[in-house]
Amino acid sequence: MNWKDILKDTATATSTAEDFLYNDEPMYIWWTEKIKMLAEDGKTGEQIKQILVEELPEMMAHNKNFMKYLTGGNPSDALHDVDWKKIVDGMEDDIAEFGLARNR
Repeated sequence: MNWKDILKDTATATSTAEDFLYNDEPMYIWWTEKIKMLAEDGKTGEQIKQILVEELPEMMAHNKNFMKYLTGGNPSDALHDVDWKKIVDGMEDDIAEFGLARNR
């Protein structure tokens, strides 16, 4: 396997995870409520993003539907192939939309 194959696997896994996070209703509710809770606790946008980067992989690892969805597209895709920071960076507008995150 060369480095181009690794990048493709990371891109595929990341895209798959992002798709699931935005389209699976229970998961969408979980992370949007998590953002609201963290913001209400006084966390900044950057702090919220860091917490999500740390917690999403664990949360997703225990979601059987996600794991099936992740590995169904490409058996070599795995949690460690997902660029969680890229996904959370893409949530920045969602964090701002809730109007709760301060000091972004």
